[in-house]
Amino acid sequence: MKTLVTFTCLLAAVTIVRGMDQDAVIGKYMEYLLPDIKPCADELNIAEDTATNIQQPKADADIRKMGCLKACVMKRMNVLKGFDFNMDPVYKMIETVHAGNDDDIKLVKDIANECSAGTKGETDECNIGNKYVDCYIGKLFN
Repeated sequence: MKTLVTFTCLLAAVTIVRGMDQDAVIGKYMEYLLPDIKPCADELNIAEDTATNIQQPKADADIRKMGCLKACVMKRMNVLKGFDFNMDPVYKMIETVHAGNDDDIKLVKDIANECSAGTKGETDECNIGNKYVDCYIGKLFN
């Protein structure tokens, strides 16, 4: 399960800002996202250990293919529709993972919105997947 908790895609959590246990928060996100990660990894012929290690991908991981995996998960969650974001499923995930902590929920929603805005004009789903998740992880954990 430890290797699974490093996925994020979409989606990690506020740890440094709020002092949360990063592994615990990532574990909550993984629990939420895993039902969508596995079918996408199978569809794209990506090994499970690679698919679940998006936060720190292996050096030989195909960056484009990883972006396609992220986009696939986002589409399965109804977050990505064409090249547009539907933030409602993201908000639901954030509210579930950060239940009981209104300050973190607001902060993480703001990060999600900022990162989705950063993909405007992009016309490649795989690039959208990489841009969004890289932004999200960068803002949450750095």
